[in-house]
Amino acid sequence: MRGPAQIKPWLSEEEFLVWIREAASREAYQKRLAIWLTKIGPFHADEVAKMLGVSKQAVEKIGDVGSKTTCQVKEQRKNK
Repeated sequence: MRGPAQIKPWLSEEEFLVWIREAASREAYQKRLAIWLTKIGPFHADEVAKMLGVSKQAVEKIGDVGSKTTCQVKEQRKNK
């Protein structure tokens, strides 16, 4: 079995938690929680999916757009 995804921290732990709480929708909040759980675990996608009550495919899809999310967060931090 392949190992869990590795998340490179682009925020401090405190900033990460603020980023999660600032999610604009429930969907965004769940995506951010999935990233957080993967980072702190690290947990496999199926474990994160079980914790959030979503499908494994939904968690894997988040990984597909993870780099986009990273770029958006970095851009928001630059603009502050």
